This record gives sequence, structure tokens and C-alpha cells, in this order.
Amino acid sequence: MAQKHVPPPDDARETRSQTTDVRRCSREGVVGAVVSQIRGADGRQPGDPARIARILLDIAETGNPPLRLLLGKDAVAVAQRMADRLATEDAAWRPVSESV
Repeated sequence: MAQKHVPPPDDARETRSQTTDVRRCSREGVVGAVVSQIRGADGRQPGDPARIARILLDIAETGNPPLRLLLGKDAVAVAQRMADRLATEDAAWRPVSESV
């Protein structure tokens, strides 16, 4: 019988997710740059946090909340680029996919 996974307490997850030791990574330069960019943008993201909170609370009370929700023009644009890229790749491999 498989053991049930028990996640760590919330405070342990928060601590681990908020700290990054880039010195332990073989790609320190790349990882360090990305971490710096993320930390530099923290608190400066576009959008209205209070409005987003209201939207999320309203959605949580619906009987059919979305599995994914894009909030903001930037999120919609990124998702569209990813969908286009996925569609292009799927089309390129369609003959292989349908051959099975």
C-alpha cells in the first residue's frame, strides 16, 4: 500500500519558497539573474490587488469556478503566446500523434 503524502506545515513551505540559495546551483549566473528579476518586481506587478481579491472571493462562491483564471492583460497575452506555441507544436507532430 502506498504511503499518503503529508505536506509540510504552511510555515515550512513559506520559508522554503521565499529563500533561494543560488550558490548551490551549477547555473548560478542564470538562476541568480532570474531570482534578482523576480525579487525586483515583487510588489510592482500591474493590477489592483484589492480588486483581484474581490474577484477571487466572488469566484470561490460560485458553483462552477474556473480551473484556471487569467487576471490582467499581461497574463492573457502570455497565455495566448503559450497556446499559439503549443498549437504550432501539436500541428507539427499531428501525423505522429494520429499514427498510434
